[in-house]
Amino acid sequence: MKAELRAAFAQKTVAEWRARLSTLKGQWAPHQNLVMLSSNPQVIANGLTVDVDAANGSTFKLVAIRCSRRAAARAAQGARGRPAYRGDPARARDRLERIAELKKSGAINDIIRA
Repeated sequence: MKAELRAAFAQKTVAEWRARLSTLKGQWAPHQNLVMLSSNPQVIANGLTVDVDAANGSTFKLVAIRCSRRAAARAAQGARGRPAYRGDPARARDRLERIAELKKSGAINDIIRA
């Protein structure tokens, strides 16, 4: 069955499947790599892409990461609520500074919940 589905889906392009399944009631989405996702119409319409400057001077689009303040606070905690970088406060400070830089550049966004 899996092989038959794979063969059937391989007969059309992603654009053709989007058009054909656009009236489907329910949710569906193709598996997308980063290149495909950065040109996804919904991602673009929601303003979720950012321009990234590569080391070679070129620019490309990536999808911005959205994270809540609650999730960021959890990520900064280690096991049983202990700080993640207990023995190295300089490393923790460097990570927080890097997060602030990424937020300022638009590469990551906060989701503020009322």
